[in-house]
Amino acid sequence: MLQFFLKLFCFFVVFAFSHLQAQNMLKSDLLVDLRFLDSAYQFGHPVNLIQGQHLNFASSINRVTQFLPDKLDKIQYENAVREVLMDVKCGHTNIVKWSQSTPKKDIPKKLFPHRVFTDGEKIWITEKVNDSVQSNLQRGDEIIAINGHKMDSVLVILKNFHPQDGEGSDLSKQMVNELFPGMYAKCIDRDSAFHVTYRNRTGTIHETTVHGCEFKPREETDLEEDVLGNNAYMSLLHDSIAYLRIKSIESKEQEFYDRVFQRIEDRQINYLIIDLRNNTGGSLFSSADLISYFTPDTCSFTITFPKHNLRPFLSWKYQRRSRINNFRWKHYKKFEHEKTASGTKFTSYIYPKERLNFEGEIYVLTNGYTSSGASFITSYARNYGNAIVVGQKTGGGEFWNSAGTYPLLTLPKSGIQIQTATTYLQTDFSAKHHNNIHPDFQIKYDADSYGVRDLEMETVFELIGNK
Repeated sequence: MLQFFLKLFCFFVVFAFSHLQAQNMLKSDLLVDLRFLDSAYQFGHPVNLIQGQHLNFASSINRVTQFLPDKLDKIQYENAVREVLMDVKCGHTNIVKWSQSTPKKDIPKKLFPHRVFTDGEKIWITEKVNDSVQSNLQRGDEIIAINGHKMDSVLVILKNFHPQDGEGSDLSKQMVNELFPGMYAKCIDRDSAFHVTYRNRTGTIHETTVHGCEFKPREETDLEEDVLGNNAYMSLLHDSIAYLRIKSIESKEQEFYDRVFQRIEDRQINYLIIDLRNNTGGSLFSSADLISYFTPDTCSFTITFPKHNLRPFLSWKYQRRSRINNFRWKHYKKFEHEKTASGTKFTSYIYPKERLNFEGEIYVLTNGYTSSGASFITSYARNYGNAIVVGQKTGGGEFWNSAGTYPLLTLPKSGIQIQTATTYLQTDFSAKHHNNIHPDFQIKYDADSYGVRDLEMETVFELIGNK
């Protein structure tokens, strides 16, 4: 009986201490976490393989933490880690969760009731999240502050929400445009009533209070499909135009792509629009399968497993998974592998289709969410398929991407868990830009057009009509 009460006492002591730690987080703990992250990533992150780039967070840690108070709340702590992580310039490296879950009372149930648009400098109202919202705010009103938080300061934090492959914050800007209510709650303020200072179209500044509501992401309006896949479809828009929408890149889509390009051949389609907007990637091999339908030449890509990797900094579970993955890759028949000074390099070849190889004109639609496998497809479509890219800069790189199995790196003091890339993927050609893919036709939205018009498709139809 005594042992039982001792165990019970110890349990409550540990619980009380961990709860206290969760409520009163310290700047000194944050510094320990960030230095651990710096040591791990200097040693083994695959971004170190990029020529002329070596991760070192020392100056960023000093910049991010020097003006922070000694005691931090959970939002301040997480935002500091996010800001340092932006230096990684890796779309597959991002905070996933805390090892200790957030108490239910701290999880917001009612979020900001409007969607917004940002150009990276200002934020404007676009539409209500649903018809039940009672609000004086109108499309085109510029938000100056919410609950006293000025939008210029808010945007600085939100643009640090998620790194991308390379310089810039196009991925995070697109996330703001799609997911502002949830991002604001996670990074700035958790409340159910929002006091908004705004400037209307006449330039007059007003104040109003809006009440939060449940938020659901914008649903995409699909076209009538002619060929349907798991998370993709193809529609015939005209006698000579096919539209291939790929929402995410699912594995084992070979049969779907066969049907798509057979249909394109049967109908003698001249123009193919591949829509990769809001597509964050997926299966590498399905990406390569799609490329094989429009490349006229054999091409290849390489994946490098760094000689110095993150395994020593991972839990035993992820160390074991890493060893299994390395073994599997070395014996995978689609790859040739060789030892190099920087690590083991795996090369895979993409062969053009003997039949169903598309020789018409290709247009690829992109935005900041286009990353990983989707940016991989875009790069090869432009370099080998002479595709014209229309949209915004991608979140993925043009001739390199981070990739891998994404093990969780746990920070020692806070328990924050960070998804981390394990490999470095590179194309077999030089790119126009070192980082993001810059469109051939850059599309710029504003608060009036975002979510209302499809300027990318309008531009493509104009380009086709001018031929």
